[in-house]
Amino acid sequence: MQHLQIIRIIDWICGITGAISGLGLVAAGILGASLLGMLGITMPEDKAAAGIIAIVFGTVGLIGGGFILILSVLSIIAGNALVEGKPWSRIYHIIIGALSLPGFPVGTAIGVYYLWALLACDEAKAVFEGGGS
Repeated sequence: MQHLQIIRIIDWICGITGAISGLGLVAAGILGASLLGMLGITMPEDKAAAGIIAIVFGTVGLIGGGFILILSVLSIIAGNALVEGKPWSRIYHIIIGALSLPGFPVGTAIGVYYLWALLACDEAKAVFEGGGS
């Protein structure tokens, strides 16, 4: 269970930092849209353009930040499910490990560790093939 616990810790770290980033992006989108909206009020000749840009800026911030928040919460849930021996979590982490490989150097290290711990390590085989925990 040691390697599964380490993966859960990595998931929690990534989930918490991702949630903070997602909230920051949402806040930046709202703040940026508000500032651009005020700019449109003070500059009547560019009012329409500033309004459109404000809407786009706010929408991108809300959608992008919301997406990051959802992925962050999923990371935390999947890390806990992995330790509990849920098969879907193993598949999720294998996919995340493979997708992390191009992210040199940290993503590559995390991806290699995930793949090794879940595919080659006897500990994970015992947990997911009914050998106990």
